Amino acid sequence: MKLTIVGCTGSFAGPNSPASCYLVSGEDAEGRTWRILLDMGNGALGVLQRHIDLHDIDAVLVSHLHPDHCIDLAGLHVAIKWDPRGWGRPQIPLWAPSGLHEYLSGTHGLPPEPGMHGEFDFHTWVPEEPVRVGPFAITPFLVEHPTAEPYALRIDYDGVMGPSTLTYSGDTDACDGLVRAARGADVFLCEAAYHEGRD
Repeated sequence: MKLTIVGCTGSFAGPNSPASCYLVSGEDAEGRTWRILLDMGNGALGVLQRHIDLHDIDAVLVSHLHPDHCIDLAGLHVAIKWDPRGWGRPQIPLWAPSGLHEYLSGTHGLPPEPGMHGEFDFHTWVPEEPVRVGPFAITPFLVEHPTAEPYALRIDYDGVMGPSTLTYSGDTDACDGLVRAARGADVFLCEAAYHEGRD
């Protein structure tokens, strides 16, 4: 499993980095490389294209519905819908807290139907119920953050490079869900920023 940091600034894009977006890639037993994105915050869409072609995205996994973690999906929708070559691929699967479709459709003033269903295949996380994307099994854990349904994501990889586990905290305070998501992980990708008045 390979981790590429596309962006990691907190709350808004900085001069040298987009907001949260992480590319995770790995080969399966047949040698096919799979590419999943953990979040897609503001500024991520442009920088992501330095690393991969947008047609190579196999899935996007959203930790929570704050703009610094998901708003550039609105731009990805445009890239897919109006690709002058034609997209030529299935919808991109999205796993996220409930309400992502309505949230993203609102950014373009789209009606609920069809909204963005032509570009994305929307799925809602079920706490601690794994989903599989190629050689990756992703398990969402509810954590603590001031928004509905924030998740940390545990990514278990079983591919040609051997098994490994990455845990992504998303935005969260210390909590039991985060501890359980990270327990035994090989890499703990823990976002951290300041909060005035805290030790």
